[in-house]
Amino acid sequence: GVARAALGEDRTHGKKPASCVIVGGGPTGLACAIALARRGWTNVQVWERLLRPPASDSKEWGDPSRSYNVGLSGRGQSVLRDIGALDTVLDKCAVVKGRMDWGPDGEPKERLANKTYDTQV
Repeated sequence: GVARAALGEDRTHGKKPASCVIVGGGPTGLACAIALARRGWTNVQVWERLLRPPASDSKEWGDPSRSYNVGLSGRGQSVLRDIGALDTVLDKCAVVKGRMDWGPDGEPKERLANKTYDTQV
């Protein structure tokens, strides 16, 4: 896919820039920074407007009142696999086979999906 191509050898430029700024520290920005670094680019900076997340050993991560599950779809899993990070991320995830939605009447409606991948949260 696209991530594999980005991680490949850079044949388009003979000279790499002295520095590079990526605006946005979300999944796409971070994957881009990793891909550029693996191509040998140095001095790659990621600018993000939000504060840095707490350290991975912070008690904040275990606080259920701060929990917000974000699904990791097949496309996201593919990119993480391409950059060699999927197994590390999956160690911290749980499998989700479907989701629960609520209709206008407040009644729950379970939605199961037949996909070629398991969503991870």
